[in-house]
Amino acid sequence: MGSAEWVGGSVRLPDEEAFVWLDDEGTVRGIATGAIESFRAASANATPTPGRVRVAEDAIADTLRRALAPDVEVVCAPTPELASVAASLRAEHADSRPPSYLAAGLTPSAAAELFAAAADLARAAPWNKVEEHASVFTLVMPDANIEEGIVTVMGRQGERRGILVFPNVDDFRCYLEGALEALERDRPPSRVGRHFLLDFAKGRDIPPAMRKEISAHHWEVAAPDSYPGFLEVDEQLVALPLDPTAASLVTRIARALVAFVTTGALTTEGVTLAPSSSDVAFDEDATLAAMDGDLDTLALYEEFLASPEAPKEEDEHGWPLVVLNLIEDRFDATLTTLTPWMLGEVVFELLPQLPESEAALPHIRAFFTFLARTTKCECAEDCARLLLDA
Repeated sequence: MGSAEWVGGSVRLPDEEAFVWLDDEGTVRGIATGAIESFRAASANATPTPGRVRVAEDAIADTLRRALAPDVEVVCAPTPELASVAASLRAEHADSRPPSYLAAGLTPSAAAELFAAAADLARAAPWNKVEEHASVFTLVMPDANIEEGIVTVMGRQGERRGILVFPNVDDFRCYLEGALEALERDRPPSRVGRHFLLDFAKGRDIPPAMRKEISAHHWEVAAPDSYPGFLEVDEQLVALPLDPTAASLVTRIARALVAFVTTGALTTEGVTLAPSSSDVAFDEDATLAAMDGDLDTLALYEEFLASPEAPKEEDEHGWPLVVLNLIEDRFDATLTTLTPWMLGEVVFELLPQLPESEAALPHIRAFFTFLARTTKCECAEDCARLLLDA
């Protein structure tokens, strides 16, 4: 064996999982369905042969140690080299064949059910019937191991019509954090929560190959401006066609949403949808969870709620905690280390980009007025003065 180091790891392509090996110059040496098979095929005629391999997962490293020759050193460490290669492989794989609704193994009959559910959803038009503040639903599907998912309805205020499905509430919060990151930095987010998308477009916006596929299978489309699109989007913003499991999930959720809009039913086909009473991302409970157990801050906030300064409105949204969470994310600062400048950056630059934030300022001002009166925060008086001048 030689002294060269190879780097290996799994890459998710649109319709398969592949294991890739790169040599020390970054050249792809092998692609196969497994680490061992890929390595043996790639190293058979390699010059120089690798004396060391690096993978990111302990389980794969253990497998390689058992399978490879004793003189090949196996190291478990990060493999950042694979990121750009994975993106290139996905792009090449997608470009090598025409787009298809069946690309991930979906059968024509399952696709027909998905299209029928989408057509019913387009006709039911929930985006025209649910109030903006009630467009977020909690989702429970016991047989799909979804205990606390989220469904959001798009289509108000000129948005593209459709729904987003998040398997759990953490995916939803991660998605919103990514959206906030994109607004703040004016570039795509580095990651988002995993989710499924069902949206609608005009026929002319659908690739010709996919329109022909719809016609050939006689799949249902509600209207010329309601051709459905279906995608799974992973944490790294990679868009993938729906596989059979995902398609069944989206089909059932679409039917449940139609039933809710048309009959008020909360449970349909084992899918329970409950309208959220407020924005899940920024209501008090969600924000408390995002504070990651900062018990001193939370206790202080509870004390504020019982104080004379606290707002009397019931739907207060926990705006002071939202602001503290944003300050922590942006400046890595807490209530004891923040400055008036940090507060101003968040309140006047980031906060206006959040839903319903136009009512936030009085609540935040009241919170810092409370802190100044009780001397709970060293810079509270300056912060309160900053907000009073706004």
